[in-house]
Amino acid sequence: MTTNPPENLSHQLTKEIRFAVVLYGGVSLAIYMNGITQELLSLARATRDSAAGSPDGTEAVYREIADHLSNETTGVFRHKFIVDIISGTSAGGINGVCLAKGLINGIRNLKALESTWLDEGTIDTLLNDKKSQLNLYCSKEPKTSLLNSQRMYGKLLDAFNEMEKDITPDSAALVNALDLFVTATDLRGIEVPVSLSDGKADEHIYKHAFHFLFRKNDRSTIDPDKYNHFTSDYNHILAFASRCTSSFPFAFEPMCLNDMLDYLKTSRPKEYLACSRQMEKWRTRFFRAYNELAADELNAREFADGGFLDNRPFGHAIKAVHARHATCPVERKLLFIDPSPEKSSSDSSREKEKKISFIKNTTLATTTLPRYETIREEIAGLKQRNRWIATVNQIVDTISDINKKRLEEIILQKFISYIEHPVKGLNASPADQKTRLILRKIEGSHDKGKADISLHALTENIETINILANNTALSQDEVAPAREAFWIAIIDDNKKQGEAGAKKAFKNLTRQIPNKTDLSTDKNDTEETPGFITQDLSDLITLYGDGYSAYHYTRIYALDDLLTLVITRAAEISDESDLSLAVRRLVEAWRKSRYQPYRNNIDNKEDQGKKELETVYLGNYDIGFRLRRLDYFRKLLQKALISNNAKEIIFRDHPLSVPERDAIHTFYETVCKTLEGVYSLRDFLIREGKENPAASMVNEWKSCFKKGSQGIKAFLNDVLLACDCSAPIPAVESKNEPCNATGEIRNEFRELLIKSGISTGTNPVSAELPDMMNKLMTCIHTVVMTGMPIEEGSEKDPSITGTIDARHTINAALDKLSSVNSEVAAHLLFIYDYGYDLHDITTLPLFSGGEYGEGSNIGIYRISPLDATSLFPEYGRNKDNSEETSKLAGTALGAFGAFLDRNWRRNDIMWGRLDGAERVITALLPNSANKDLRQRFIDKAHLAIITETVNTWLPELKRLHTPSNRDLHLISILETIKNSLDNKGDWKHVFKTYYIIDHEPEAAPNLKRVGRSSDIVSRMINGVDGGNGFGKKISDILKLFSTVLLGMLDFTTPKSLKQVLLNYWLQLLFLIALLLSVTGTMVKGLEETALPGFYLLGAVMVIWIIKTVIENLIHHIHNKPWKNIAKEVFKYLASAMLLFIAFISLNAFIDIWGSFSNSFITILHDLWNKIFIP
Repeated sequence: MTTNPPENLSHQLTKEIRFAVVLYGGVSLAIYMNGITQELLSLARATRDSAAGSPDGTEAVYREIADHLSNETTGVFRHKFIVDIISGTSAGGINGVCLAKGLINGIRNLKALESTWLDEGTIDTLLNDKKSQLNLYCSKEPKTSLLNSQRMYGKLLDAFNEMEKDITPDSAALVNALDLFVTATDLRGIEVPVSLSDGKADEHIYKHAFHFLFRKNDRSTIDPDKYNHFTSDYNHILAFASRCTSSFPFAFEPMCLNDMLDYLKTSRPKEYLACSRQMEKWRTRFFRAYNELAADELNAREFADGGFLDNRPFGHAIKAVHARHATCPVERKLLFIDPSPEKSSSDSSREKEKKISFIKNTTLATTTLPRYETIREEIAGLKQRNRWIATVNQIVDTISDINKKRLEEIILQKFISYIEHPVKGLNASPADQKTRLILRKIEGSHDKGKADISLHALTENIETINILANNTALSQDEVAPAREAFWIAIIDDNKKQGEAGAKKAFKNLTRQIPNKTDLSTDKNDTEETPGFITQDLSDLITLYGDGYSAYHYTRIYALDDLLTLVITRAAEISDESDLSLAVRRLVEAWRKSRYQPYRNNIDNKEDQGKKELETVYLGNYDIGFRLRRLDYFRKLLQKALISNNAKEIIFRDHPLSVPERDAIHTFYETVCKTLEGVYSLRDFLIREGKENPAASMVNEWKSCFKKGSQGIKAFLNDVLLACDCSAPIPAVESKNEPCNATGEIRNEFRELLIKSGISTGTNPVSAELPDMMNKLMTCIHTVVMTGMPIEEGSEKDPSITGTIDARHTINAALDKLSSVNSEVAAHLLFIYDYGYDLHDITTLPLFSGGEYGEGSNIGIYRISPLDATSLFPEYGRNKDNSEETSKLAGTALGAFGAFLDRNWRRNDIMWGRLDGAERVITALLPNSANKDLRQRFIDKAHLAIITETVNTWLPELKRLHTPSNRDLHLISILETIKNSLDNKGDWKHVFKTYYIIDHEPEAAPNLKRVGRSSDIVSRMINGVDGGNGFGKKISDILKLFSTVLLGMLDFTTPKSLKQVLLNYWLQLLFLIALLLSVTGTMVKGLEETALPGFYLLGAVMVIWIIKTVIENLIHHIHNKPWKNIAKEVFKYLASAMLLFIAFISLNAFIDIWGSFSNSFITILHDLWNKIFIP
């Protein structure tokens, strides 16, 4: 009976939840994706190995989720979140590079890139004119792009260099292995032939992907950055890939390596020298498809936006997932980030659409449909793989019990066969006879269930049994059953009094291995299961049944494929080329000339004994079998640790004590580390070019490949020679009927010659190729067994474990385990040597032909504004609820919107973090049963993000010297939200109620940008035809438009000098017009001035009205324009009326005063005369 694991365990098993991330393009929505990548970095940091202290922000939330997942398994597992595969294009490519660099260097956050987006992601400094600092970032003349392309590269490089400053001595990589793919488009393409049944077809490949990788090497300091492409030395090529993938057409020009070198040479001479020294290394690693191009030609090749052909780069991520392996329990998630997803539309709305016109049909055919990418095929492929893996796992679980019963039958069958049918050549010495008697006694006691007799028979006669280890007259086939006898005795030992004897027996057990395979004395031979390499196909079919032959040749041909891959990678041959097929046939021919399935099936007696058995071929080279066996052990031990019971190992109920659990856990860790070391061995063998241990052996072949068709011809002819064996090659079907396969293989190569466009001719054939093959395969065998590089003086990489070292490690670990529980240890040793074969026979054919990889289901999740609806949906609310508005500002103006306003960039980064956190938590807790718990974690993460954002954003706005009305309104909103954050029950309601950002672009600065853009575009067009012809006319029109637009903007900008002057002259002209019109109307003799005065007055009023309307539109004066105009008109008319009344009053006063003064003077005159004149 299986017992539940105890609550407090001394050790936990690491379970990794791995994320592969695909990032789409999106222009300024890169800023939104920056927020998402910040959350992915926090996710990985939350469970890092060196995590200490109390994490903060969303990192603390993710740590809490990891603890919750561990508690769900009663603490058996320690959950670790891993982001290990990233594939990005365009805007997503930039963020992918930054995320990868942060993960590998253990950086705390991505604030360096966030600052770059906020400060440098403004269109004002991106536009390709003097404001983009042309003195530092020289652009081409005439202009070839709207935005300054060199500035973009320089700022990306600055951002990556700035990230280096965040690396501390305590920083450690958050992942053991990482693959980053950044897509680009080779505008010229590279011609690659496609093989057909009767020839070839040529086509160009335009897609290109920069593949950056990291492989952690805890135990080695050899060339530490050889497999770390994220050190400071790689910043230039990382920036180059980022700049290429984001070369949005028209906005940025394509980039070539010469552009990078020119910029560095002009602006950063020291970095130019460092970069130049690495160019050859970068060409080899990142431009393998261009090896035949000269360096100058490659440097001049233009690479453009990856979104041209691959805006949804699933393929690279899926391929990397399939290539991943597991050394611990794994869950796999695939996240794809789509910042601007399609909105669903109802069928009824589509039916109502008008008939497609010829114009729309042409537009769809030439632009829209060719650019439309679907992900249906990739998602369907992943789902099909999930179903296949589920089926395979169910079958494996079903046959596991059958295999256990069959295993016991095989033990007894081999044991009885050994006693009754001694192997020929055995010298029946007294010791041998005594051994047989003991074995017979053991068998009898086993059949009768007398376990104590079998144990004591072993322990009392242990010295006699030890003779087997030193008796050279005994073959492996004899010794192997003797070892099984120990197994029977130890497995049947259920009594305490037998423990001491069992321990002693186990310690002697490992010494029973014959000298031929004694790993402690011979590290140059095979470490395969004792006795296996001496058995031919018929022996194995007799032992395991008729189905074994299919398994046998599944292993054989899989091994042929692996060796082919080793050679083609060393020779830098494409896996899909005809040359790869030629190498495959070469390996097959070499194998058939050296190994045979049966002992005696060669017609020519002179050749008998020259060939070894195919089991030796498997023992010498089959890394795949060792990996599968170690992985089986890992899973077997994992089951025992999870259930806290050894039933899965010893086939009976046995709850583990604490010491036993600790010992099994130690052995489990040894198995995992050994498994990782053998995986490193396989990766070592399939490295590209000079990094491959077989590279030096195939240099002669590589020189042939680089000579063009004649070199290929020489190589293929050498292959034909290698296939021409003098003796018939034995057939697979029968051990008695020989078959010569040479003719068939030679015909295949003749077809390859024809398909490659090469005539068979009379090219001389090298007779050295068979010897070269033998040397090469011997070298590969040495690497497989020892993990040592071939070159003299090369230091062994301690992270790589050869198969012999792996066997030694397992033996030592089992010996240590036996001191705690010899029964468990002995059973594990038998499974390692014999029992696993039965499991592999029944499971390998199931896995063949499929992409099993980590062997786990892949969960698929999208991160987009549409999917994250916890706060409010993507569409459906704005400031007056009048129309649908995206919560992202970057979606405006064809996804360029975020470049226009810093507050918009802040908004999009915040929403990136909010949406990213919500979707990541959903992926971690997908079950509907966790709905309420999931929402609580989402709310915690949202609160942390909003708090951090408000505390950063609000002070930034308050520091503005002259905040606009829009800024003041936003400050008010953020202050309201900030005041609610302490009230955990209310903050969410307040945020959903009050938070809104104005999506309407500010006209004044944007019209100025349009004017600048028009001037740049005019210069771009002017350069198309050298400043002559039709291009010049268009350029002149655009320049005029730019001048008028900028002038109009200046005359309408409040408080600007030009507006002050305009208002002054309008007011002056108004007064002059009013004076002329009134004076001409009211004063006799000046009637001719009235009409010009009225004309001038009307013109001034029209100019003023036009100015007011434009000013309202451009500067967003929120009063309704006609009301505003009416007020102003009323004001001026009132002023004019008052002036008119004043003028009339003054005129009347003058008339009255004139009459009064005349009368008064007359009276005075009369009075004077009366008084003073007699």
